[in-house]
Amino acid sequence: MNVPSHPDSSLVLVVDDDRSLRTLLRFAMEEEGYQVAEANNGENCLAQFARLKPDIVLLDAVMPVMDGFTCCRQLRTLPTAEYTPVLMITVLDDQESVDQAFAAGATDYVTKPIHWAVLRQRVARLLEANRSLTQVQQVTEALQRQLQRELLFRTITQHLAQVLTLEEILHPCVQEIREFLGVDSLGLYHKNGHLTVKSLSESGTSGLKSAGKESGWEMEYAQEFEAGRIVAISDIQQPEVPATVVNRLKQVSMKAVLMVPVFVRGEWWGLLEAADSDSRDWQGERVDVLVDVANLISLALGYPR
Repeated sequence: MNVPSHPDSSLVLVVDDDRSLRTLLRFAMEEEGYQVAEANNGENCLAQFARLKPDIVLLDAVMPVMDGFTCCRQLRTLPTAEYTPVLMITVLDDQESVDQAFAAGATDYVTKPIHWAVLRQRVARLLEANRSLTQVQQVTEALQRQLQRELLFRTITQHLAQVLTLEEILHPCVQEIREFLGVDSLGLYHKNGHLTVKSLSESGTSGLKSAGKESGWEMEYAQEFEAGRIVAISDIQQPEVPATVVNRLKQVSMKAVLMVPVFVRGEWWGLLEAADSDSRDWQGERVDVLVDVANLISLALGYPR
Protein backbone atom coordinates (compact mmCIF):
# COMPACT_ATOMS: atom_id res chain seq x y z
CA MET A 1 0.00 0.00 0.00
CA ASN A 2 1.44 3.34 -1.06
CA VAL A 3 0.60 5.88 1.65
CA PRO A 4 1.02 9.57 0.75
CA SER A 5 1.69 12.28 3.29
CA HIS A 6 -1.97 12.54 4.36
CA PRO A 7 -2.19 10.61 7.66
CA ASP A 8 -5.87 11.52 8.12
CA SER A 9 -6.98 10.91 4.54
CA SER A 10 -9.52 8.23 3.69
CA LEU A 11 -8.40 4.75 2.73
CA VAL A 12 -9.76 3.39 -0.57
CA LEU A 13 -9.68 -0.35 -1.25
CA VAL A 14 -9.51 -0.99 -5.02
CA VAL A 15 -10.63 -4.47 -6.05
CA ASP A 16 -10.21 -5.61 -9.67
CA ASP A 17 -8.61 -8.61 -11.37
CA ASP A 18 -7.28 -6.33 -14.15
CA ARG A 19 -3.93 -5.05 -12.94
CA SER A 20 -3.88 -2.19 -15.47
CA LEU A 21 -7.26 -0.90 -14.29
CA ARG A 22 -6.21 -1.23 -10.66
CA THR A 23 -3.18 0.94 -11.42
CA LEU A 24 -5.33 3.58 -13.12
CA LEU A 25 -7.77 3.56 -10.20
CA ARG A 26 -4.89 3.89 -7.75
CA PHE A 27 -3.46 6.90 -9.58
CA ALA A 28 -6.88 8.54 -9.80
CA MET A 29 -7.52 8.09 -6.07
CA GLU A 30 -4.03 9.13 -4.97
CA GLU A 31 -4.37 12.31 -7.03
CA GLU A 32 -7.35 13.13 -4.79
CA GLY A 33 -5.19 12.66 -1.69
CA TYR A 34 -6.61 9.28 -0.65
CA GLN A 35 -4.61 6.35 0.61
CA VAL A 36 -5.02 3.24 -1.57
CA ALA A 37 -4.87 -0.50 -0.99
CA GLU A 38 -5.45 -3.17 -3.64
CA ALA A 39 -6.98 -6.63 -3.99
CA ASN A 40 -7.21 -8.74 -7.16
CA ASN A 41 -10.34 -10.76 -6.36
CA GLY A 42 -13.22 -11.05 -3.92
CA GLU A 43 -11.46 -13.35 -1.48
CA ASN A 44 -8.50 -11.00 -1.28
CA CYS A 45 -10.90 -8.12 -0.79
CA LEU A 46 -12.47 -9.75 2.27
CA ALA A 47 -9.03 -10.41 3.76
CA GLN A 48 -7.81 -6.89 3.05
CA PHE A 49 -10.98 -5.36 4.42
CA ALA A 50 -10.72 -7.27 7.70
CA ARG A 51 -7.09 -6.21 8.07
CA LEU A 52 -7.26 -2.57 6.92
CA LYS A 53 -10.89 -1.50 7.52
CA PRO A 54 -10.98 0.91 4.53
CA ASP A 55 -13.34 3.89 4.30
CA ILE A 56 -14.68 2.90 0.89
CA VAL A 57 -14.41 -0.06 -1.50
CA LEU A 58 -14.23 0.24 -5.30
CA LEU A 59 -15.33 -3.23 -6.33
CA ASP A 60 -15.27 -4.79 -9.79
CA ALA A 61 -18.39 -6.89 -10.42
CA VAL A 62 -16.91 -9.59 -12.68
CA MET A 63 -13.80 -11.35 -11.31
CA PRO A 64 -12.45 -14.89 -11.01
CA VAL A 65 -12.30 -16.78 -7.68
CA MET A 66 -15.11 -14.64 -6.20
CA ASP A 67 -17.15 -12.09 -8.14
CA GLY A 68 -18.01 -8.66 -6.84
CA PHE A 69 -21.65 -9.45 -6.09
CA THR A 70 -20.75 -12.40 -3.85
CA CYS A 71 -17.94 -10.41 -2.26
CA CYS A 72 -20.26 -7.49 -1.50
CA ARG A 73 -22.83 -9.77 0.15
CA GLN A 74 -20.12 -11.29 2.35
CA LEU A 75 -18.68 -7.86 3.16
CA ARG A 76 -22.03 -6.77 4.54
CA THR A 77 -21.93 -9.63 7.06
CA LEU A 78 -18.73 -8.27 8.62
CA PRO A 79 -19.37 -6.22 11.78
CA THR A 80 -17.21 -3.31 10.58
CA ALA A 81 -18.56 -3.23 7.02
CA GLU A 82 -22.26 -2.65 7.59
CA TYR A 83 -22.13 1.01 6.58
CA THR A 84 -18.90 1.19 4.55
CA PRO A 85 -19.65 2.57 1.06
CA VAL A 86 -19.18 0.03 -1.75
CA LEU A 87 -18.98 1.46 -5.25
CA MET A 88 -19.48 -1.31 -7.82
CA ILE A 89 -17.57 -0.99 -11.09
CA THR A 90 -18.89 -3.06 -13.97
CA VAL A 91 -19.27 -3.33 -17.73
CA LEU A 92 -22.81 -4.50 -17.09
CA ASP A 93 -25.32 -1.68 -17.49
CA ASP A 94 -28.59 -3.60 -17.76
CA GLN A 95 -31.28 -3.21 -15.12
CA GLU A 96 -30.90 -6.79 -13.87
CA SER A 97 -27.19 -6.25 -13.08
CA VAL A 98 -27.91 -2.92 -11.40
CA ASP A 99 -30.61 -4.56 -9.27
CA GLN A 100 -28.21 -7.40 -8.44
CA ALA A 101 -25.55 -4.91 -7.33
CA PHE A 102 -27.91 -3.08 -4.98
CA ALA A 103 -29.39 -6.36 -3.71
CA ALA A 104 -25.85 -7.49 -2.82
CA GLY A 105 -25.39 -4.36 -0.71
CA ALA A 106 -23.63 -1.96 -3.10
CA THR A 107 -24.05 1.72 -2.23
CA ASP A 108 -23.70 2.94 -5.83
CA TYR A 109 -22.21 1.85 -9.15
CA VAL A 110 -20.33 3.14 -12.20
CA THR A 111 -19.81 1.44 -15.54
CA LYS A 112 -16.79 0.77 -17.70
CA PRO A 113 -15.29 2.52 -19.54
CA ILE A 114 -14.91 4.70 -16.48
CA HIS A 115 -15.72 8.38 -16.64
CA TRP A 116 -12.99 9.56 -14.29
CA ALA A 117 -14.58 12.87 -13.29
CA VAL A 118 -17.81 11.05 -12.39
CA LEU A 119 -15.86 8.45 -10.40
CA ARG A 120 -14.05 11.13 -8.37
CA GLN A 121 -17.30 12.94 -7.61
CA ARG A 122 -19.09 9.78 -6.52
CA VAL A 123 -16.23 8.66 -4.29
CA ALA A 124 -16.11 12.09 -2.64
CA ARG A 125 -19.90 12.14 -2.22
CA LEU A 126 -20.04 8.65 -0.73
CA LEU A 127 -17.23 9.39 1.72
CA GLU A 128 -18.87 12.62 2.84
CA ALA A 129 -22.25 10.93 3.25
CA ASN A 130 -20.66 8.15 5.29
CA ARG A 131 -18.88 10.67 7.54
CA SER A 132 -22.20 12.41 8.15
CA LEU A 133 -23.87 9.08 8.93
CA THR A 134 -21.09 8.21 11.37
CA GLN A 135 -21.48 11.54 13.14
CA VAL A 136 -25.24 11.03 13.45
CA GLN A 137 -24.69 7.53 14.85
CA GLN A 138 -22.16 8.84 17.37
CA VAL A 139 -24.52 11.57 18.54
CA THR A 140 -27.38 9.06 18.78
CA GLU A 141 -25.26 6.62 20.79
CA ALA A 142 -24.10 9.42 23.09
CA LEU A 143 -27.70 10.51 23.69
CA GLN A 144 -28.75 6.91 24.38
CA ARG A 145 -25.88 6.49 26.86
CA GLN A 146 -26.82 9.74 28.58
CA LEU A 147 -30.44 8.60 28.84
CA GLN A 148 -29.37 5.24 30.28
CA ARG A 149 -27.14 7.02 32.77
CA GLU A 150 -29.95 9.37 33.86
CA LEU A 151 -32.38 6.47 34.29
CA LEU A 152 -29.81 4.52 36.28
CA PHE A 153 -29.14 7.35 38.69
CA ARG A 154 -32.83 8.11 38.96
CA THR A 155 -33.39 4.55 40.13
CA ILE A 156 -30.63 4.83 42.74
CA THR A 157 -31.95 8.21 43.91
CA GLN A 158 -35.49 6.82 44.27
CA HIS A 159 -34.15 4.02 46.46
CA LEU A 160 -32.24 6.58 48.53
CA ALA A 161 -35.48 8.40 49.24
CA GLN A 162 -36.91 5.26 50.85
CA VAL A 163 -36.10 3.87 54.28
CA LEU A 164 -33.84 1.09 53.02
CA THR A 165 -30.55 -0.46 54.03
CA LEU A 166 -27.51 0.00 51.78
CA GLU A 167 -27.90 -3.58 50.53
CA GLU A 168 -31.55 -2.98 49.67
CA ILE A 169 -30.60 0.19 47.78
CA LEU A 170 -27.80 -1.35 45.74
CA HIS A 171 -29.00 -4.91 45.21
CA PRO A 172 -31.58 -4.11 42.48
CA CYS A 173 -29.18 -1.97 40.43
CA VAL A 174 -25.59 -3.18 41.00
CA GLN A 175 -25.75 -5.47 37.97
CA GLU A 176 -27.23 -2.68 35.86
CA ILE A 177 -24.40 -0.36 36.91
CA ARG A 178 -21.80 -3.02 36.05
CA GLU A 179 -23.34 -3.62 32.62
CA PHE A 180 -23.50 0.11 31.94
CA LEU A 181 -19.80 0.40 32.78
CA GLY A 182 -19.02 -2.61 30.59
CA VAL A 183 -16.87 -4.36 33.20
CA ASP A 184 -16.75 -7.92 34.48
CA SER A 185 -16.97 -7.16 38.18
CA LEU A 186 -18.36 -4.42 40.40
CA GLY A 187 -18.16 -4.58 44.16
CA LEU A 188 -18.52 -2.41 47.25
CA TYR A 189 -16.10 -3.17 50.06
CA HIS A 190 -15.68 -1.85 53.58
CA LYS A 191 -12.10 -0.82 54.30
CA ASN A 192 -11.75 -3.87 56.55
CA GLY A 193 -12.17 -6.02 53.43
CA HIS A 194 -15.75 -7.15 54.00
CA LEU A 195 -17.87 -7.31 50.85
CA THR A 196 -21.22 -5.50 50.92
CA VAL A 197 -22.53 -6.18 47.42
CA LYS A 198 -21.09 -7.49 44.16
CA SER A 199 -22.04 -8.27 40.57
CA LEU A 200 -20.09 -10.62 38.32
CA SER A 201 -20.53 -11.08 34.58
CA GLU A 202 -19.85 -14.82 34.79
CA SER A 203 -23.03 -15.56 36.71
CA GLY A 204 -25.11 -12.80 35.14
CA THR A 205 -26.66 -12.06 38.54
CA SER A 206 -25.83 -9.78 41.41
CA GLY A 207 -24.99 -11.28 44.78
CA LEU A 208 -24.93 -10.14 48.37
CA LYS A 209 -22.49 -11.05 51.09
CA SER A 210 -22.39 -9.70 54.60
CA ALA A 211 -19.44 -11.54 56.08
CA GLY A 212 -16.04 -12.79 55.08
CA LYS A 213 -13.17 -10.99 53.46
CA GLU A 214 -12.87 -10.93 49.70
CA SER A 215 -10.45 -8.03 49.69
CA GLY A 216 -7.38 -6.97 51.61
CA TRP A 217 -4.74 -5.91 49.13
CA GLU A 218 -6.31 -2.46 48.73
CA MET A 219 -4.54 -1.49 51.97
CA GLU A 220 -1.46 -1.10 49.75
CA TYR A 221 -3.16 2.13 48.68
CA ALA A 222 -4.66 3.17 52.02
CA GLN A 223 -2.93 6.55 52.03
CA GLU A 224 -4.23 7.26 48.53
CA PHE A 225 -7.79 6.39 49.54
CA GLU A 226 -7.67 8.37 52.77
CA ALA A 227 -6.61 11.39 50.69
CA GLY A 228 -9.64 10.85 48.45
CA ARG A 229 -7.63 9.78 45.40
CA ILE A 230 -8.79 7.27 42.82
CA VAL A 231 -6.50 4.32 42.01
CA ALA A 232 -6.62 3.03 38.43
CA ILE A 233 -4.65 -0.01 37.27
CA SER A 234 -4.99 -0.47 33.52
CA ASP A 235 -3.00 -3.71 33.42
CA ILE A 236 -1.41 -5.87 36.10
CA GLN A 237 1.67 -6.19 33.90
CA GLN A 238 2.63 -2.62 34.77
CA PRO A 239 5.87 -2.78 36.79
CA GLU A 240 4.64 -0.40 39.50
CA VAL A 241 1.70 -2.64 40.50
CA PRO A 242 2.40 -4.34 43.87
CA ALA A 243 2.78 -8.12 43.82
CA THR A 244 -0.13 -8.53 46.25
CA VAL A 245 -2.41 -6.74 43.81
CA VAL A 246 -1.18 -8.79 40.88
CA ASN A 247 -1.70 -12.07 42.75
CA ARG A 248 -5.21 -11.21 43.88
CA LEU A 249 -6.34 -10.08 40.44
CA LYS A 250 -4.86 -13.23 38.89
CA GLN A 251 -6.83 -15.35 41.36
CA VAL A 252 -10.08 -13.87 40.06
CA SER A 253 -8.91 -13.73 36.40
CA MET A 254 -8.87 -9.94 36.26
CA LYS A 255 -6.28 -7.73 34.56
CA ALA A 256 -7.48 -4.22 35.36
CA VAL A 257 -9.14 -2.51 38.30
CA LEU A 258 -10.53 0.93 39.13
CA MET A 259 -10.95 1.79 42.82
CA VAL A 260 -12.90 4.82 44.03
CA PRO A 261 -12.87 5.62 47.77
CA VAL A 262 -16.19 6.04 49.56
CA PHE A 263 -16.42 8.52 52.43
CA VAL A 264 -18.98 8.84 55.22
CA ARG A 265 -19.10 12.16 57.07
CA GLY A 266 -15.58 12.98 55.95
CA GLU A 267 -14.08 9.62 56.97
CA TRP A 268 -12.86 6.99 54.53
CA TRP A 269 -15.38 4.15 54.72
CA GLY A 270 -14.42 1.77 51.91
CA LEU A 271 -14.12 1.21 48.17
CA LEU A 272 -16.24 0.96 45.08
CA GLU A 273 -14.26 -1.35 42.83
CA ALA A 274 -14.71 -2.08 39.10
CA ALA A 275 -12.55 -4.81 37.57
CA ASP A 276 -12.20 -6.35 34.15
CA SER A 277 -10.60 -9.43 32.61
CA ASP A 278 -9.06 -7.28 29.84
CA SER A 279 -6.74 -4.32 30.02
CA ARG A 280 -8.61 -1.03 30.43
CA ASP A 281 -7.82 2.62 29.90
CA TRP A 282 -9.67 3.97 32.94
CA GLN A 283 -10.65 7.39 31.68
CA GLY A 284 -13.73 9.39 30.79
CA GLU A 285 -17.23 8.08 31.36
CA ARG A 286 -16.38 5.00 33.43
CA VAL A 287 -14.50 7.07 35.99
CA ASP A 288 -17.23 9.74 36.08
CA VAL A 289 -20.01 7.18 36.58
CA LEU A 290 -18.14 5.28 39.29
CA VAL A 291 -17.39 8.53 41.15
CA ASP A 292 -21.06 9.55 40.93
CA VAL A 293 -22.17 6.15 42.26
CA ALA A 294 -19.61 6.40 45.08
CA ASN A 295 -21.01 9.82 46.01
CA LEU A 296 -24.55 8.43 46.13
CA ILE A 297 -23.36 5.55 48.31
CA SER A 298 -21.75 8.10 50.63
CA LEU A 299 -25.12 9.84 50.94
CA ALA A 300 -26.87 6.54 51.64
CA LEU A 301 -24.34 5.56 54.31
CA GLY A 302 -24.49 8.95 55.97
CA TYR A 303 -28.27 9.25 55.94
CA PRO A 304 -29.92 8.27 59.24
CA ARG A 305 -32.34 5.36 58.79
